[in-house]
Amino acid sequence: MILEMIKNIKNKKQLAIIFIIVLCVIIIGTVYYKNVIATAIDYKEAASCYEDYDYLKAYEKFNALGEYKDSKKRAAECSQKYIDHNFNKAIALMEKEDYEGALKLFKSLGDYQGSNQMAEKCQALLELDKQHSKIDPMYSQYYKIAHEYMTEYGKPKVKKDPDNKKSYVVCGVNTLNLIDFNGDGTEELVVGGKRNTDEAGEYAIYTYNSGSVLKIYEQQYNHHSGYYAFELLNNENGWQLYSGNTDRGELLSFDGNEFKTELSWENNADDKEAKEKIYRINGKDVSKNKYQSLAPNYYVADITGGFASPFNTCVVSSGSYSIYVGSHMSKSAALSLQSTYVLQTYETLKASHDRTK
Repeated sequence: MILEMIKNIKNKKQLAIIFIIVLCVIIIGTVYYKNVIATAIDYKEAASCYEDYDYLKAYEKFNALGEYKDSKKRAAECSQKYIDHNFNKAIALMEKEDYEGALKLFKSLGDYQGSNQMAEKCQALLELDKQHSKIDPMYSQYYKIAHEYMTEYGKPKVKKDPDNKKSYVVCGVNTLNLIDFNGDGTEELVVGGKRNTDEAGEYAIYTYNSGSVLKIYEQQYNHHSGYYAFELLNNENGWQLYSGNTDRGELLSFDGNEFKTELSWENNADDKEAKEKIYRINGKDVSKNKYQSLAPNYYVADITGGFASPFNTCVVSSGSYSIYVGSHMSKSAALSLQSTYVLQTYETLKASHDRTK
């Protein structure tokens, strides 16, 4: 109809006026649509995103609307909602032990409500998970060994020492330690026990290799001056196992596969009936002075002479020596051995075992 009207107009001036009017209507309509209708649609879409909990998208849309209605206020509200939502989501991920996902969210939140500290905690827990994944298979196998000893000897029990009324002894499993003997990053398990107060008891050492546990040593507790102990020497060669007493014994080093004798000693100085005093190092006769300078049991004597009786600690250390006392202890030392050096280690191994199920 409009085209027909235009065809009937012969005056070019009138035609130009009509074109100008139509163009103005189009421009006004476009501006009106853009500034009123399209903006209203965008506002409605932003509100819809907010209702759907898509706070980031809602923020972007409200922010783009500038001063339109309450867009500025709602953009700020969406920003806070988005931060709150991510913080709560990070907490939920942390509770589900998704520390990696939680870490990313906490990092994005800056210092909001301690997010920096929470990020550090997640990072620490991630590192702990990595450690667990490395040690859990080994500790799980060690737990099975420890559990067998618990079944055979019973849990550690503090009892009066029958040979010394002032002393106490731990029966049942009284040795449970993790020691890296050769510094290769793999801890060995030292476990031992005694059934009664009047017996020395025994201990064994296990290592972990390619998914299997191997027994690499077993021995009775050393006996010195009325007490029983598991003894270690730490020097430039790493941890060495002390086995023996003041008359005879040996130092053994672990090479990753087995314990090998590094030093042996023997003497008959306390044998009053011996016609000839013998001092031997590594099977060879030596002078008394050389023997005393090489035989490590003389250092042990120095240690025992420097501590009151009974021992007020379950681990006696002096210089490079560590003596894990199995008897002749004060009550507090015996209770410490029971709880800290046995039951605590047992629970650590059990936790790893439970995680591998």
